[in-house]
Amino acid sequence: MDAARTPKKISAVADMPVPTKITTLRSFLGLVNYYQSFVPNMRPIRPDLHNKDKEWKWSTRCQQAFDSIKGILNSYLLFTHYGPSLEVIVAANASQHGVGAVIQHRWPDG
Repeated sequence: MDAARTPKKISAVADMPVPTKITTLRSFLGLVNYYQSFVPNMRPIRPDLHNKDKEWKWSTRCQQAFDSIKGILNSYLLFTHYGPSLEVIVAANASQHGVGAVIQHRWPDG
């Protein structure tokens, strides 16, 4: 088993309770904010959790966004450490403004 995918770590995300007040929602959004740097498809989901009303309400759309984000956070592709037996790919790009690179694995299923 991958060290990053221990049952304790998986259950911490899978069993994460629904926010019941604005402070617990902000805590959850802090976690999301950290991981959305690595998972671009989280940004479009997140706005549903930002309630612009004066009174905070947990709506069906909030629940759907929460469940979607938990699914992304629990993804095998996110919680994975370096595997020396897996193929490594380095993808890089450069411009006159900067350099960017990603180190990734190629999984057996492609």
